[in-house]
Amino acid sequence: MLLEEFYQRNKELNSWRWVMDLIKKHQTRDYTVMRRYVDGDQDILRKPEEKGKPNNKIVLNFARKIIDFGTSYIVSNQIRYSANEDGEEIDEYIKKLQAVLVDNDEESLTYDIVEDGSIDGEVFEYYYFDEDGQICMAEFTADECIAVYDTTVKAKLIAVIRYYYLTDADRNQKKLIVEVYDENEITYLRQEGEGLVLDTSREQNPVAHNVTVLMKDQDGKLQQKPVVPWTHFVNRRRKHQQYRDDGMIEGMGDLVDLKPLMDAINKAVSGKVDVQEYFKNPKVIFEDLDLDELLLYDQEGNLITDVEKKKQYLAKQWSTSQILVGKKAVPVTWDLQDQHEETPSTG
Repeated sequence: MLLEEFYQRNKELNSWRWVMDLIKKHQTRDYTVMRRYVDGDQDILRKPEEKGKPNNKIVLNFARKIIDFGTSYIVSNQIRYSANEDGEEIDEYIKKLQAVLVDNDEESLTYDIVEDGSIDGEVFEYYYFDEDGQICMAEFTADECIAVYDTTVKAKLIAVIRYYYLTDADRNQKKLIVEVYDENEITYLRQEGEGLVLDTSREQNPVAHNVTVLMKDQDGKLQQKPVVPWTHFVNRRRKHQQYRDDGMIEGMGDLVDLKPLMDAINKAVSGKVDVQEYFKNPKVIFEDLDLDELLLYDQEGNLITDVEKKKQYLAKQWSTSQILVGKKAVPVTWDLQDQHEETPSTG
C-alpha cells in the first residue's frame, strides 16, 4: 500500500497511532547540540578542574562565524520578483505579491529560515489566512514539525505534523497537542494515554484550511488546486538515509560534521593558555625536606638558623618563582616552544 493511501485510510478510520510513532521517532533527534554551539555554549565550558592548576575554558566560536557567513552570503541580496508576461492583471498580481511580502517582513523571515535550516538541517514555513483574511507566513523549527512524504520518485508532500506541549494548570501536567495538515484540512489531536484522539473541545475538527494554488490542468486551463500549506526546506539531505518507509526525509546541518574539529581547537587553545598561566609564576615543591640540615642564606648572605624563618624564606622564594642553590636564588623557567610535525606533500 502506498503511503498516501495508508494516510487516507487511517484518517477515515480516525486511527492516529502512526502519528504517535512518528513523533516518538522524531524526538530521538537532538537539535539542541548545534544550537548550543552557535550560541557559544560549547563542551569546553564543562572542562573538569584539576586541583592547583588553571582551568581556562576558551571558546573560539567558529560555529557562529560559519553560520553567519553562509546565511549572509545566501540572503545578502533581497529576492526580486518580475513577470515574464505583460498585462494589467500580471502587474496587479506583482503588486499584491509585494504587499504580502512586505506585510510579513519576508526579508527577515527568509534570513531566519536560512539560518535555522543551516543549523538544524531542515526548517518549515507555514502559510495561512489570519482573522482579517490576509495571507500570513510563519517559520517553525525542525524540532516541532515532521514532514511526511509518499515513497514515490517525486516524494510528494502528503502532510505536515506539528506537535507541542501545553501545561494543564489544574493537574500541573504537560499535554501533547498535535496538528496534522494535509491538502484539504487541519486535524487537531490530543494525547489520551499512550495514543492520540480527536480534540473534541473544538467546534469543528477537522477544519478546511482553504489554501490553494493555480495550476494548469491537462487542457492547459488554470485551476485552483489545494496544497499542504507548508514548505519544508531541507539543507543537506542525507545521501545514505537508512530507510524512508515512514515518509520522513532527514536533513543535515552545516556544523554536524565539524563538531569534533571545533572541540579539538577549543581544547588546544585552552590547554595552551593553562600552561602559560601555570608557568607564568611557577611553584617549587620541596619534598622530604629536612629544614634542620638545610643551609639557607638571606639576601645579605647571613646564615638562617631558625626553622620558622627558614619556612618563611622558602615561602617567599616560592612566590617569587625562585629556587635556592647554595647562596644564589635561581629563577625557574619553562620552555613553552611547541613542536609541530608536518606531513610531507606527496603531490
